[in-house]
Amino acid sequence: MDRRVKLFDEYDPWTSPVQRESEADAEPLGSVQLVPAPSRPCASTLGLVLILLTGLYLFMVSIRWLADGFVLTIACHAKDVFAFTDEALCGFVVGLVTAALLNSCNTVIAITVACVGAGAMTDSQAVPIVIGANVGTCVTCLLVAFAQVHARDQFRRAVAAASLHALFNLAAAAVFFPLEAAFHPLERLAVAVTGEGAMPVSSLFDSLTAPAADLWVCLDKARVAAVLDGEACGPLVRSGAVAGLSNASAGAASLALGLVALVLALASMVSACMRLGRTAAAGLLPRLVGVHPAATVLLGAVATLALHSSTVMTSTLAPLAGLNVLSLEQALPLVVGANLGATGPGLLAAAVAGQKCGAHVALVNVWFNAFGAVLLYVLPPPRRVLLRAAAALGTIAGQWPTAVVLFVTATFLVGPLLLVGVDFVFDASVVAGVLLTLVLAAAGFYTSVWYHARGGRACWERFLAAKAASTEAPRDVFFDDEP
Repeated sequence: MDRRVKLFDEYDPWTSPVQRESEADAEPLGSVQLVPAPSRPCASTLGLVLILLTGLYLFMVSIRWLADGFVLTIACHAKDVFAFTDEALCGFVVGLVTAALLNSCNTVIAITVACVGAGAMTDSQAVPIVIGANVGTCVTCLLVAFAQVHARDQFRRAVAAASLHALFNLAAAAVFFPLEAAFHPLERLAVAVTGEGAMPVSSLFDSLTAPAADLWVCLDKARVAAVLDGEACGPLVRSGAVAGLSNASAGAASLALGLVALVLALASMVSACMRLGRTAAAGLLPRLVGVHPAATVLLGAVATLALHSSTVMTSTLAPLAGLNVLSLEQALPLVVGANLGATGPGLLAAAVAGQKCGAHVALVNVWFNAFGAVLLYVLPPPRRVLLRAAAALGTIAGQWPTAVVLFVTATFLVGPLLLVGVDFVFDASVVAGVLLTLVLAAAGFYTSVWYHARGGRACWERFLAAKAASTEAPRDVFFDDEP
């Protein structure tokens, strides 16, 4: 019997879960018919296109304001402002936590590119922030999975699909962050590709953004270059609305306006693209079955590039997997494509910033996601490990939903803070740092031995069974295919 799965804009958020959900456990896709969103008038479509183009222009202008704001803020004391990012772990944690709080990797990377382009930060300081931002953006899709917590099997599948993004980026960071901290291969490759100096395309973006950006602030670039070379600091604003303010005040105002404009631009582009592309997605999703994985990766990249947000793309996969519209194996190439497509806004921000040092950071983001895709998806053994880990996390979540909250807290808060703490202890005393590392390693080793050789697995399974039994709902609602 065919099932019909509604798209999100057809749900009434005030209806009960039973009224909103489809049957949970038919075969994936074979018996599913997606109900497309109603067609919209031509005027509405044109309005959405106008919103999209306006958001794109505002995005480019906001990068200019952010870059100018950073220049005004740090020009007179550039070496001291971002000294904390000399520690790679600190930069990684800053990127991770900021992206998690903002629910946007693109926002963090765009700000970082603008900062590097303005000379406020070096490439080596920015790269750990970019890697951390790729990890931090994974929080949202895990939280989205809780929309299906009312149905045990749906929640299990949704968490498994949502955790793919987090596990994939965590594994990529675990491989590339130590390599980058020690040898800088991604940064060296980016420099080799682009070289140094100004980008040839920067004049085009300057001509596009200058009419609007200069209304707020227009810098005296010759004076800025002289100050950065060591001359005495003086007024750096040539014209604009903040011309009468001090450098620090004008910089703070430009940073605030640029950040607000950046968030509004990304939000408007994402909203417009989602509304424009939802009907097309309804026709594409059923055709994913049988398509070559490379084509699915390309589809995920193109869709994410159009949406300007990997968070939106991956957060859409969780409810679809929960409804059994997508299997875990079908969701993984879409996650890989989403990571690749999410590099587009960073490249655009680098083009607007106009300096190749900003392009280095954007290209590091590209290399991180591209090489991660080759290492963790193209090679079968790592791919199987990721799929099994995601399925295991989904199974645990189905029995004990609180485990997802603990996973998010440990991965995106406690773990990073612990790493920074260990790093600070090493800076204070190498002996104390070594002792703390040995204690943590011993605790991890003992936990592993307890779990595998001393009955820990049985205790854990009994605990999960007790948690599942304490919240078990009527079988005909929550359990259709598993005991």
